Amino acid sequence: MFLIIIYLYRSIWVVLHALLTVSLSTYFCLVLYGYFGYQLNIMTSLLPTIFVLLGVMDTLHIYNERNNLIREGLSPKDSAFKAMIKEVR
Repeated sequence: MFLIIIYLYRSIWVVLHALLTVSLSTYFCLVLYGYFGYQLNIMTSLLPTIFVLLGVMDTLHIYNERNNLIREGLSPKDSAFKAMIKEVR
């Protein structure tokens, strides 16, 4: 999956952003899960897989939106902020 992202976007930064998003969300979720005394079972062991899918999809969605805004004439900085705001709504 990450090789396809490198091929499509031609940027290691997009892959690193996706990996960082997935890693941090999985780590914090499992830390909180363990902190509150829960144990992993068959259903909750699927959480990291779900986080990988959602994290990669959200990251690529933000990058695609930013690229579309750059094509419309916005600066890279403004387009990044606007893409993040659009993602939240």
